[in-house]
Amino acid sequence: MSFSSPKNKQEQFALQREQKPPAPFNVCQLIIEKPEKQKPGQKFLLGSITLLFWGAWSFLWAPVANTLGWAFGFYAFYEHLVVLRGWEGLVKQLPTYAVIAQIMCGGLILWAIINWRRFSGFDRRQPPQDVSLEDVAQWQSQPKEQIQKWQHARHIVVHYDTHGKLIEVETTPNSSSNAPLPEWQDRRSA
Repeated sequence: MSFSSPKNKQEQFALQREQKPPAPFNVCQLIIEKPEKQKPGQKFLLGSITLLFWGAWSFLWAPVANTLGWAFGFYAFYEHLVVLRGWEGLVKQLPTYAVIAQIMCGGLILWAIINWRRFSGFDRRQPPQDVSLEDVAQWQSQPKEQIQKWQHARHIVVHYDTHGKLIEVETTPNSSSNAPLPEWQDRRSA
C-alpha cells in the first residue's frame, strides 16, 4: 500500500475501497422501520421535523391559493387591481421580484455546477455485494442444503412470526432436476 497522495478522485476512491473491508452480512440491514422501538425524544424530534416541513410545503402553496381565490372572486380582483390602481404597486414590485428570482436561479445553477465538478468523472455507485449461501443459511438458521432446495423450488411460500423468525416454508419442487437457475441467483456459486 502506497502512502503517497492520490492523483485524482478515482484513485482516491479506489484507495478508500481497499482500506475498508466489506461489511459482514447484517440482519439489522433488513429492518426497514420499527417506530415502536424509537425513544420518546426521537419520536418528538422526527414529528417536529415532519410538521415543520409540512408547514413549509403548505406555505409554498400560499400564492397558488391566493391566485385561485382572486380568480374565483374576479370582482374583488378587478376592484383592487383596476379601480383602486393596485397594478401600480405590482409594477413597482416587479423589479424586486425579478432580482429575487434571479438570485434564486443563480443559487440553483451554482449548486448544480459545484455538484457537477465534485462528482463528475467517476461513478461512485456500486452494485450490491452478492450474499453467499452460507450467509443466507446462517441468517435463516437452516442448513445450506435446505436453502438450496428452496432456491430450486418452482413455488415457495415463507411464513414468519411477528419477531421475524422463520416458522414454515411450503415449496413445490421443479418437475426436472436440471431446471434453470433463477436470474437473480449468482450462477458462479452453482
